[in-house]
Amino acid sequence: ITIPSTTLNSAEFSDLILYGDGQRGTIFVSYLNDSNKAVFEVDATMKIGFRDFTIKGSDHGSVELNGIGIKVTGASMMCLFENLFMYELNVGLWIPTCVASVINCLVNSSNCGFYSPSGTGTTFISCYVSQCTAQTADIYAGIGYLLGGNYSHLSACASDSNDVAYYIGDGVGITLTSCGAEGAAVGIKVVQTNANASLKVDNCTINGNEDKDSFVFTQ
Repeated sequence: ITIPSTTLNSAEFSDLILYGDGQRGTIFVSYLNDSNKAVFEVDATMKIGFRDFTIKGSDHGSVELNGIGIKVTGASMMCLFENLFMYELNVGLWIPTCVASVINCLVNSSNCGFYSPSGTGTTFISCYVSQCTAQTADIYAGIGYLLGGNYSHLSACASDSNDVAYYIGDGVGITLTSCGAEGAAVGIKVVQTNANASLKVDNCTINGNEDKDSFVFTQ
């Protein structure tokens, strides 16, 4: 399925789940030629879902021009992103304010995997990001998971061969459980300016970067 771009208006599409026929059965190809546009773009929304398909970039020669896989421009609440495979894009999933949502996706060979700097109560479960290396000078470039917000959880997620595996910004009650990273220049980078910010790392493993930084903390 080849489409230039699709915008979903949440007033019309609340309580909607867009199903594919599996990652190999339904493949959307991006021909956007714009790093900020998205294959699927949703405004502030509640109860919308995307399941069981692939979004891939076309051969522009630079992945950032393939744009974003799924972009939510405002706050998203009670949303589902499940069994999605996104690759060769600027950013796989762009959800700047994500609330009470569940994410289960794979992102490969992109500028950034997940961009979610704010929100609350969101769970990333069994996600995988690999081979995200900086293609631009943007803050998110080369990052597997860029996360902030409050009371959110990464469970059994992996981040391999990215410049930065996990980038954690200001947030209260962010937890990583049984997550891993291999071959990253930086395993976990924490950038916090809020005195109340807190991060818990439980039973996580970072390896394959013995000559690099497993943990970097910045205030």
